[in-house]
Amino acid sequence: MATTPHQPSDDPPLHTQRVLSQWLSEIPLRPLAATYELSDRVLGSGGFGTVVVGRKRHLPQQVAIKRIHSHLNMSFSDQRRFMREVQLLAPLQHPNIVRLEDWGRDEDGLYIVMELIDGPNLETFCRQQQAPFSLPQLQNFTRQICSALAWAHEQGIVHRDLKPANLLWLERQQLVKLADFGLARVDPNVREGLTSSGGTAAFTFAYASPEQLRGDVTVDGRSDLFSLGATLFHLATGRADTSRTFDPDELPDSLQALQPLLSGLLRPSLARRLPDVAAVLQVLGEMSDAVPDDRLAVRQAAVPVVSAETEVGSCWKCGRVNGGNRKFCSGCGSALYEACLATACQAAIGVWEAFCPECGADQPSLRQGLQQQT
Repeated sequence: MATTPHQPSDDPPLHTQRVLSQWLSEIPLRPLAATYELSDRVLGSGGFGTVVVGRKRHLPQQVAIKRIHSHLNMSFSDQRRFMREVQLLAPLQHPNIVRLEDWGRDEDGLYIVMELIDGPNLETFCRQQQAPFSLPQLQNFTRQICSALAWAHEQGIVHRDLKPANLLWLERQQLVKLADFGLARVDPNVREGLTSSGGTAAFTFAYASPEQLRGDVTVDGRSDLFSLGATLFHLATGRADTSRTFDPDELPDSLQALQPLLSGLLRPSLARRLPDVAAVLQVLGEMSDAVPDDRLAVRQAAVPVVSAETEVGSCWKCGRVNGGNRKFCSGCGSALYEACLATACQAAIGVWEAFCPECGADQPSLRQGLQQQT
């Protein structure tokens, strides 16, 4: 006789993750090993989980697999928040945001499968530099981060933990990818993060906005902009400012032009802070006016010639046709290249491409399929 599944209640928190009847039925039971092979290569580990490199079985595609620590006491409220966070990330299909591939649970607990970014985060990349980043490099990073934030904010999502360690760098494509939406929120009136029974800090001190540190109930997109300022200050000076003074005198002489932008981002008062990504891009554009355009262009990835049906350089967001060597739109700062949507390919291609020059995949059809799935 079939047994009746145990109906969970929110309290008390769980003390084991190996009794499957204690999981919410809405979390799909999909054994990870049935679809993915895990390697011994660890990409990172933190208080909430460990990320390793994996590979899809029967496909030459590597992925990043985040396994939630089995010792965490996940209450049912925690599980619902985990589900909500996965559902937030799923629609964020954007060239500057790490893509969600899969998620679920098995006998070892919860897991998330993500696009593999085989490169350092900006914290590590900054530490490896022999000299400060140039102004064009930091403008390039900022434009890409703004593009990711604009897309997330348009979906009503606040990241809440923007910092160099959560920004991944792809050298060949010259792309920045925003990762780790584990603390993101769609409802500005909800500020608790996904926690274990012991609790997890819902921000990183050196980059958190004043409203996060105060514990304000309402945290909106302007909080991410403060964190963007703290991140940019770190990349400019080579260190996190744990004193949170953000002294402009610490900027190298070559980066003094960043002062107006940093001043607008790092204001403690919400009313005086730059209000949105569009305002950040406006200040960035005013700064760029004084810099020759060829210095702002980044190295273009090798892309095969496209057919004459589509105008090369057309921006997906504002429609401007960009010429020359540009990787980012001169009109709105959006990325002009993205990974092919075919999971077995992922070559860097122009956003105007209807068909991938490498594998021939139909991009509009794949994009429509992704939208239907989410």
